[in-house]
Amino acid sequence: MYLRLLFTIPLAFYTSRVVLRELGVDDFGIYQAVSGIVTMFTILRSAFDSATQRYYNVALAKNDTKLLSCMFSTSIVVQLLIAAILVIVIEAFGLWFIRHKMQYPPESEGDVYFVFHTMVVSIIFIIMALPFTGMIIAREHMKFYAYLTILDVLLKLGLVFLLIFANSDKLKLYAVFQMSVPIVLFIISAIYFKINFSEVKIVGLSKPLLKEMCSFSGWGLLGNICYSLVNEGVNLLLNVFGGVVANAARGIGYQVRGVMTNVLSTTIMPVRPQATQLFVNKNYTEFWNIILTYSKVLFLLAALMVVPIIIYAPEILQLWLGMQPEYSVIFLQLLMVYTLIRSFHEPLDIVFKASGRMKVYQLTTVVISIQTFILSWIFLKLGAPLYVAFIIFCVVEIGILVALLFKARVEGLVLTKYLSKVIVPCLIAATLMLAGFIISGCIFQNWILSFLSGELLAVLCIWCIGLTQSERELIRQRIAGKISRQ
Repeated sequence: MYLRLLFTIPLAFYTSRVVLRELGVDDFGIYQAVSGIVTMFTILRSAFDSATQRYYNVALAKNDTKLLSCMFSTSIVVQLLIAAILVIVIEAFGLWFIRHKMQYPPESEGDVYFVFHTMVVSIIFIIMALPFTGMIIAREHMKFYAYLTILDVLLKLGLVFLLIFANSDKLKLYAVFQMSVPIVLFIISAIYFKINFSEVKIVGLSKPLLKEMCSFSGWGLLGNICYSLVNEGVNLLLNVFGGVVANAARGIGYQVRGVMTNVLSTTIMPVRPQATQLFVNKNYTEFWNIILTYSKVLFLLAALMVVPIIIYAPEILQLWLGMQPEYSVIFLQLLMVYTLIRSFHEPLDIVFKASGRMKVYQLTTVVISIQTFILSWIFLKLGAPLYVAFIIFCVVEIGILVALLFKARVEGLVLTKYLSKVIVPCLIAATLMLAGFIISGCIFQNWILSFLSGELLAVLCIWCIGLTQSERELIRQRIAGKISRQ
């Protein structure tokens, strides 16, 4: 899973550079604005994806193949329903927004509608692949999943290179390329599932299970609606108040954030099935050890990536894109701060989903998260600069974190233990990392040398301050074991 990042991260960044160069800022901004409309409604997909993962893990913890087949069959029915609902809702809302609210050059109207409809087709195949990829992850076939994501990036890069040879309609061609990738990945996932999980059969629909999954997903849907408003809703606000240039800058920032999230997801993905099964089997001590350890690991890993990006944002954008589109630097810096804060959220998400207590978790998230969209709209309406929306992101996310920590006490979280084992070492390590980058910047005039030396100091901070003695010893043993097998 980590080796794939050596391929996917550089390729993803390079793909963005090629796309921006070939499409231009306006067409790139149009694509980002339209993708915001479609992505807003993928909250339905995300909610049922979480439910599918959770119930697969419950069946695996019970070692019940019949129950697993039942859950797989039910999830297929659920995804078919979601796909049908999404097509209707996205088409209805999207066409209204494009006609009456979206800002784009008049001559690009045909391109906007074409991109919109191709993205709807893409979403359908992404949804239909979820029961198959969910089983792959639950069974921890991480090597194949890594290959699948590498193929995803390679296909997108290869198809993007074809834009170089196109003389016109590059935006439409890019949209068709993006649509074809999910179709190919869906076919490959289904074939792999058929070959490797032959014991999982399609059986009759279980109405009680469907009801239970819908209840679990319903609360997840509520939380995802708010998360969508925070992200894609604000994207639409940026279009209304800043036009497609603001969407392009936001798209660049989210491209970097997407890579950061990808790295963090790689870290937390193998933890979800293990933690859920530990909770189901009532092994609470080991469960909380995993949650606390990965809470710290996620933050430190995020800090290792985020801190230098915040400091060297202008230089990185210039090196990456060959330009610095308006708003892109400040948007990127604030999104990196948000990513760092958000890293604490993911392990807590596992806690509430493993326990199945979604009501309290999602209501807490909803009440606080909704303020982001509302406050962003108010401040932008009053004439505040566009980046104020991303400042609100950060402040609200801190509020969510504090609230969830208090709610997690019901599940067995000891706040003093969380503070001593997670918050304190993370803040100390992050502060020293920041100081290390500042010092290296004073020593070296060349920003690349400063960046590399700062990263070296950051790794030392994590090793000496962020990790405990037992964690350092475990890493030494794993490295020694790898070397001895060579």
